[in-house]
Amino acid sequence: MKFRHLLLTLAILGCNSPKDQAKSENQTADSTENTITSPVENITVASDNEVIDETDVDTEAAETVDSEESPLSDCIFDFDTQNDDFVKEVPEFSNYTWNDSTKTATIILQNADTLMATRGGCDHFGISGKWIQENKKHTIEEVDYWLEQALWISQKIMAEPDYNGLKQMIENQEYNASFDDNRLFIEFTNHDYSAWYLTVYWVNNYDNVVVETGYYFG
Repeated sequence: MKFRHLLLTLAILGCNSPKDQAKSENQTADSTENTITSPVENITVASDNEVIDETDVDTEAAETVDSEESPLSDCIFDFDTQNDDFVKEVPEFSNYTWNDSTKTATIILQNADTLMATRGGCDHFGISGKWIQENKKHTIEEVDYWLEQALWISQKIMAEPDYNGLKQMIENQEYNASFDDNRLFIEFTNHDYSAWYLTVYWVNNYDNVVVETGYYFG
């Protein structure tokens, strides 16, 4: 008799099927906090029976990180609109390469001189030309000669109003010139930009002279 009673007890306990156990476990899980943690670290999203594409989460997070880390994300001036259009139409500039990172065209001139023309900026926008030429034995004190060199650069890479403005400042002597350690620096004064300058100096043991002029604002 006791043996039959033991068999009956075991049969009742066996009625709890794996299906019933899974149902019980699901009920226990529903009682916990209704949030899940996404595969991207430190991002918690609500479940609410919503299907979440983990790939989309990862992509959005990566785009956010890239945007935050980009040094150009907070620029005042749009880098995407800064290109080499300002040198494309100049006949003397047919032989050049464009560096989009520095917004600089390196131009090999017909006499083998090099002109580096830059136009663009992040917080400050500017345009400048650096003419690296063979030393033609002019002295640093020949200010009028170097001003003519600056005019040639501005005529090639700047807009016509800027060229005319520089020409007028030169004619009216609206500039300050200083000499320091065999270097010429000229600051132009009658304009609306933050600064407009001309600098001349020698490199490569006086084999080459650099004539650089330009302006910036912002």
